[in-house]
Amino acid sequence: MWTRSSFEKLDFWEWDDEDVAVVYGALSGDTHLIQRPGLELLQLLTEAPRTSEMLAEELIGLFADESPSNIVKFIEVTLQHLQNVGLVENI
Repeated sequence: MWTRSSFEKLDFWEWDDEDVAVVYGALSGDTHLIQRPGLELLQLLTEAPRTSEMLAEELIGLFADESPSNIVKFIEVTLQHLQNVGLVENI
């Protein structure tokens, strides 16, 4: 089960015509450039903790021709990257 980091207050900036967003951690002072799927993951995890499979079901529309197993793998790798920079936690 994954959740957004409880140790960080995050601010998001995104633009309609871009596939990236900026995430600023107010406590750490770190700024991150995140692609659209990573931003969608963070926003979903802000609402409630979820498993990789739950996230894949909610984000399937972002991955046009991918199999569900490939989507879960991509999400797991992305979550690991987000965890490495302190934006999400595995609980």
